[in-house]
Amino acid sequence: MNATTHPTLQMVFAAVPKMVKTLLARADSGLYCWDAVEAYEGVKCGFIIVARKTARLVEELKAAEWKRSPQADAVGQCEFWYRPDG
Repeated sequence: MNATTHPTLQMVFAAVPKMVKTLLARADSGLYCWDAVEAYEGVKCGFIIVARKTARLVEELKAAEWKRSPQADAVGQCEFWYRPDG
């Protein structure tokens, strides 16, 4: 699949009115796959996908540089690249 052929996301993006300038999404672990990432990036949609808490992911979270959130009351936030196994 490519960015425009993920079946579920293709329907979602087609339903978004043309006047919408910014797309943001939050997905559960059912969309924890490369096809979904490509689909979001293909339409320039910012996104967060819930990830399975694997041992390797926990290691990355512990090693990440955490900062206070400037836009929310969250204790902290971080950003890093992570590629799940498989």
